[in-house]
Amino acid sequence: EPCGGAAERRFFASRSAGENAAVPRRFGYYAGWRIVRDLTLEMTAADLLTLDIPTTQRLVHSSLDDAHLPAAQPFR
Repeated sequence: EPCGGAAERRFFASRSAGENAAVPRRFGYYAGWRIVRDLTLEMTAADLLTLDIPTTQRLVHSSLDDAHLPAAQPFR
């Protein structure tokens, strides 16, 4: 999406006074940090910096899809 688009405003901008949103403003920074943190468990920073756009998009989408799954339950 181009800079200044709706997704950028939704996830990275400060919330306007009186605005009620389901997703907290500037949440994109936190989500991005979590995605990178999780990816560095499997890849080096150098690996991440050399990824092409389609691969990066796939990894981000996969990370976001996995993020909503409940934590594994311990064995009883």
